[in-house]
Amino acid sequence: MAETESVLQHLTKRSLSFICHDKATSFTFSAYWAPVENVEEWTDFTYQNLVNLYASDLNCQISPFYPVPACEKAGVNEIYDEAGLRDAIHTTTIVPVSYALPGSLFIASGGQTMEDGEMIPDYGAGDRKKRNKASRYKGLLFGDVKYGWKHEKAIATVRNNSDEGYEHAEGRDDVRPMEQTQHYSILLQSRYTFVIHERGLVAMRLRLSKDPVRTAPRPKRNITAPRSHQRVVSGSTVSEVTSSISEMSIDEEVKKRGADVGVIEYSVIPWKGRPNGQLGFEYDSLRPSPLTSIQSRSSPTPSAARVHSSVDPKGKGKLTASVEGTQSASGHQRTPPTFRQVEKIQLSQDGKYYSYKLDGKWAAQPASEWREHGAFLFHYGLMLQARKPQ
Repeated sequence: MAETESVLQHLTKRSLSFICHDKATSFTFSAYWAPVENVEEWTDFTYQNLVNLYASDLNCQISPFYPVPACEKAGVNEIYDEAGLRDAIHTTTIVPVSYALPGSLFIASGGQTMEDGEMIPDYGAGDRKKRNKASRYKGLLFGDVKYGWKHEKAIATVRNNSDEGYEHAEGRDDVRPMEQTQHYSILLQSRYTFVIHERGLVAMRLRLSKDPVRTAPRPKRNITAPRSHQRVVSGSTVSEVTSSISEMSIDEEVKKRGADVGVIEYSVIPWKGRPNGQLGFEYDSLRPSPLTSIQSRSSPTPSAARVHSSVDPKGKGKLTASVEGTQSASGHQRTPPTFRQVEKIQLSQDGKYYSYKLDGKWAAQPASEWREHGAFLFHYGLMLQARKPQ
């Protein structure tokens, strides 16, 4: 019988370890992008919520596919520029996640889901059963790779200039990647977006503006005819990269073409130390939601109903998800993956093995096979959970 593993095991394997050089970079900019109004932490984007939300999907059995060791041996993880990072992420993260998505869903190069020639995201998740106006696949989620991006600086810049706007703030160019992916979501009507950098995944969820009372006018941008995306060096202002001045507000232009976003909720998942980086892509790809349905207030991460046949449409293996468990709002049943609780666990003196007691018997597994999450250790191959030893 062919070897299989659960989708949960597949998505929680060790990520690629990057060796990074020469991080100085500039970010794409367009005067047609709306400023980021506000940012808040996406508090319910957690490992446990993701596991509960897609329990039946994550229990499905697929054939193993793990390119990380081969890519590290080939030197793909040594990064000097954004193109190199994009290649590494595509091979070791995007492809494995797309491989695990059910049915006709996929995530791939943004060209497969492109609708507008002026806007081509690095990646797009879509549905191969649906077509867009450009006769390509219907996009559900869009995001970019940004090498050397400091999301901490971007978040701080927005927060520290929430009333008067950050256009003349020192860190304004750090916010451009968030503006760009927000723009994708506005025009293509997707509630979720993301930015990947060499340190991790920044998953984002958009909420509509509810027009709060402001102590200063909403920031405006002077714009000219579209000139596609432009590369700007740090320190450039909007007026320095436009050839003439117009009084039209970017907010008015955006409202003509889509929603007015008031808040970007974000969750940062480092490639090291947390097991839900690829789960984050799985979540975003499975949860398409048009911007027209976004609420102006925060709401818990919604339940999602997935219906599986007995055979995986992509031919990766037989689906064995149970139909017992909690019930979603749509009436479909789901079963959370069950971890067995280890009675005792201890790390060997050389740090190479964890010895644990289960059902009254002692056993040992290499420490590299256990994943830390908060105060707990998880072994996804054996579906074991233990509290970290003191």
